[in-house]
Amino acid sequence: MNHSIKKYNSLKSHVVLLDYENIESLEEYLLLSSGIIEELLKFYIEILLKKEQKTNKILSYINKSGFNNLIYHVYLSNLIEENIFNRLMRFKNNRNNWSHIYFKEKNKINFEELIEDVEFILNCFECKIEAILYSDNPLNIEPKTSINHKI
Repeated sequence: MNHSIKKYNSLKSHVVLLDYENIESLEEYLLLSSGIIEELLKFYIEILLKKEQKTNKILSYINKSGFNNLIYHVYLSNLIEENIFNRLMRFKNNRNNWSHIYFKEKNKINFEELIEDVEFILNCFECKIEAILYSDNPLNIEPKTSINHKI
């Protein structure tokens, strides 16, 4: 994890929920993607730091973090494949609230599962970006054009 933090620590890109089909260059695409990774790293670190706090404060942070929106927009940008996206969305419920997924017992959050999911997401992003960077045809990026469902 330290390697990833150092690798992306210098990035100053700001993650905005934007329309990926209007991205004009590979450089811009990767910069925005890296910004999303940076935000996920911050999320991961903050969750670890908040481990000692009350569960309701942690759940409130998860809900306000925009985590589901980050996942969805990265999916639209083709940074993760549909089967991976579907795995990540396995915990979505009718109220679009992701906090319930980490409960195994009443008022006890399952940090192991939360950390495992965030690490899985980070690994997906890093592998995909490396594949793009080392591709023979890196400009062959075609973002998905339609949003078929809301998160």
